[in-house]
Amino acid sequence: MKSIISAVSPEFAEYFNKRRLESNIYTRIICPKDELVSFTEYPYLASSKQLKRDIRIAPSDMSFQVVCWLYAGKAAIISTGSDPYGYILESKELYEWLSSQFELVWGLASPIQTATGQE
Repeated sequence: MKSIISAVSPEFAEYFNKRRLESNIYTRIICPKDELVSFTEYPYLASSKQLKRDIRIAPSDMSFQVVCWLYAGKAAIISTGSDPYGYILESKELYEWLSSQFELVWGLASPIQTATGQE
């Protein structure tokens, strides 16, 4: 979450979140613990039913070098590292494979217990 905020700006992240909520889109996020943002500073990024967001902490032995958003049979791949890039692929097979990988990691990830991001 930190790398995305720094890449797109807090203002755009807030705008994007507002549009997502207006569109009634529920999201699930798996995030490495060191990538979590302060939900006091960015309350619109917290995990809550009201915000239609569920966040889990990735297992500590997993490395996340890119962000992957899965939606409508598409995969958006974004890297905010030293060589930033992003692309969208529309592929039923890729979408299904990445979705199954997401579900596997989701089952291993630890839920955040409160809207403030405390485990």
